[in-house]
Amino acid sequence: MYLPLFADFEKAGKYAWGAAALAFSYRALGNATNKSLSTISGCLTLLQCWSYWHINIGRPKLNQEHNSDVFPLALWWKQKLSGLQAKCDVVQYRKQLDCLQSSEVVWQPYENVESTIPEEFK
Repeated sequence: MYLPLFADFEKAGKYAWGAAALAFSYRALGNATNKSLSTISGCLTLLQCWSYWHINIGRPKLNQEHNSDVFPLALWWKQKLSGLQAKCDVVQYRKQLDCLQSSEVVWQPYENVESTIPEEFK
């Protein structure tokens, strides 16, 4: 479906791929709320990294202090991680998410991220 968009690399570089991935993920998450569905789609790596930054449910612990200059931010979670804080099944994760309070969400996890972005990406 998307492969033909890469036929011209010059043109492909001008597409807003991040916006497309975000829109696709939003649509997929909306569809995932349908109880009759048993699967999820979308950019799940993006969703997983986002959840690690914003909520503590299922987040692995970093084994060492991470370098604050790592870019892109998803690479923070690439290093060796210790086991998940809570090993549980989908039903338990759903219960934890359903009970999540707004005070338990990190609303601004990227406050100092500007300094990690290389100049060519600004």
